[in-house]
Amino acid sequence: MTERPRVAVYRDDLLALSERFILDQAHAVTRYEPFLVGTRQVEPFETQLPVELLFGRMRTGVDTTRLEPAKRAIVKLLVAAYRTGAADLGFTRRVRQLRPSLVHAHFAVDGLQALRLSRRLGVPLVTTLHGYDVLHDDVMLAKSHRGRALVAGRRRLQDAGALFIAVSEFLLSRAIAAGYPEARTVRHYIGVDPRFWSPNSPDVGSRTRCAARIVHVARLVPYKGADDVLTVAAGLRGSQGDVHVVIIGEGPERARLEERVRREALRVEFTGRQSREQIREHLAQATIVCNPSHERPDGSMEALGLVNLEAQAMGVPVVAYDSGGVGETVVDGVTGRLAPERDVDKLTRAVSELLAAQDLRRRMGLAARERVARLFNLSVQTSALEDHYDRALASRAAARCDP
Repeated sequence: MTERPRVAVYRDDLLALSERFILDQAHAVTRYEPFLVGTRQVEPFETQLPVELLFGRMRTGVDTTRLEPAKRAIVKLLVAAYRTGAADLGFTRRVRQLRPSLVHAHFAVDGLQALRLSRRLGVPLVTTLHGYDVLHDDVMLAKSHRGRALVAGRRRLQDAGALFIAVSEFLLSRAIAAGYPEARTVRHYIGVDPRFWSPNSPDVGSRTRCAARIVHVARLVPYKGADDVLTVAAGLRGSQGDVHVVIIGEGPERARLEERVRREALRVEFTGRQSREQIREHLAQATIVCNPSHERPDGSMEALGLVNLEAQAMGVPVVAYDSGGVGETVVDGVTGRLAPERDVDKLTRAVSELLAAQDLRRRMGLAARERVARLFNLSVQTSALEDHYDRALASRAAARCDP
């Protein structure tokens, strides 16, 4: 049996709860043999894949950010030394022992970091662009050390990367405008697993019947639109009977949002961060998902919105703003409703109309699940990703043979 080529899936910090899609994609790879590479483990997660870390060993259930201060300071120094190129600390040697044929980094900031590793290994680099790494302007990026490094090294990454993957058509156009090479930049949807995100999963409770539930899933930052969800809730008060709003996520806006809920006496539940199993349970109980993200002052916006796909895979219609790549996930009038960006009155009317039309919600939910299974199926999309891997390796081989 022919040995499968190996791919090092690189994410500097392994692995934020909100980035489970990276692990899901790696698990769905079949023609390549994936393993995970990063500088440190920052969240507990379960995987059978090999993991190589710059600092420490993969320890399920251990969060290095919770180490005692002295040890955490040592971690930061080691990670900084590696990220700046001041020291390799034997990391390349350890990764080389796993014999990768290519490196696949997630986010441009990680692509720049992985570029040094791929060059030392002598293998091509594939980088997935997810959104902020392209859509933030340089002023916004420069607010972090890694962002400043990307601003300084972006051209080097664009020149040397074998392939760049944008997660939506919207992001593809923005990436090319930002200097990513058109010939080496493609649109590829990550996809979601319709077997896991299924209303028929035996692990999912029965759908609620007692009250309409509007669910919002996002980080609690201004552009994700939680404020507009609260405005919708206020606008629906008294007109739609018993409506319950669930806001899933954490972020710097939470205290202010909770104070607004108290001040306006809204019926809103804040859950904080949730595992994907918990999110699935909330989606199973949802009547509508409302995720009205919108453009930021710096011009960035939602690149795609995986949670909208997860909700639709669960058979739940989505109401959102037609912003960024959201229109690639939600088909207005078919799988949900799209309102003009920042038009909270039309957003409220769209939610109200769906809450009042059970048959329409059911038709939209069925159409949504069918579309996700057809166009955004994780296994199908990951097979297409492996085709991109093939082309990256073929291009490297052709370049080596070119006199």
